[in-house]
Amino acid sequence: MLVWIGLGAMAAATGCMEETAFRCAPDVVLPKSVHSHPWILLAEPNTYDASNLHEYINGGARPYIEYGMTQLIHAVFTHKSSPDRRMTVDVYEMASPLAAYGIYSIQRPDQAEDVNLGLSGFWSEGLLCFVKNRIFVSVEPPGEGPRDYASAMLIATYVADHIHLSVSPPVMLSALPDHDRVKRSEKYLAQNMLGHRFLGAGWLASYRYRGVTHNLFVIPCKDSAEAMERYENLASYVSENGKIIRRVKGIGRAALIGKGESVGRLFVACSGKFLAGTTDCFDDDRSVKLSRKLIENVTRMGL
Repeated sequence: MLVWIGLGAMAAATGCMEETAFRCAPDVVLPKSVHSHPWILLAEPNTYDASNLHEYINGGARPYIEYGMTQLIHAVFTHKSSPDRRMTVDVYEMASPLAAYGIYSIQRPDQAEDVNLGLSGFWSEGLLCFVKNRIFVSVEPPGEGPRDYASAMLIATYVADHIHLSVSPPVMLSALPDHDRVKRSEKYLAQNMLGHRFLGAGWLASYRYRGVTHNLFVIPCKDSAEAMERYENLASYVSENGKIIRRVKGIGRAALIGKGESVGRLFVACSGKFLAGTTDCFDDDRSVKLSRKLIENVTRMGL
């Protein structure tokens, strides 16, 4: 922590200037051959936006567009002495740090190995990915062995070092209770929370309690009226397609326990301008206690 106010102000100003000046472009983020030896660019990188991303990942473009992709830089590197060995590097510039974290979070496999790059990174089955501010990066070497991992890290480290943007986790991560939370299970979904478009975007994390895994969620809304509307829509859906087991008093403005095909065992509470609850938790007292803690954290943090 900086002690002198003058130095703190100077550091803050410098950081703002760096972020304003940062340009996500091939000549900025991709390594030259002198930095990536023995890997060299096979050809000039291609760039895509939301209008033509399907030309590169036909059938897989939709999630990136839904999360707000603004640009993709796609490059292929080849090994100098083994031209048949190739490595794909994709640098996605998203609309915001939250969007970048979201697309990263839904792509991270449960058993992935942690990689210390940017805000968070992983290595899994021959794929190395990381997120830093509004940039999501994917590096795919020719194989899955130690040599391939080392090659992917060579390129990825250069890219990460040349993304001159600040690194800070989404604030909602701090609101999720730590106890029993499954490491790296947190996901930000840009839409269709719990499989329903009317619930919009939100956060989901897994918890393991007495050997059983269940989910905790929070759905931020623009105001208290929207939160209540979404709660009532969810209650109507459960009533029509499952069963409302009981209403719960003493937590939020309204709360219920229900069950249904798409939500499993559900607890949901409307509090302030957000919804919070659990799915697939068959201990109702546990659901209420965990959700209450989340509500307290979100309220205390003013989120």
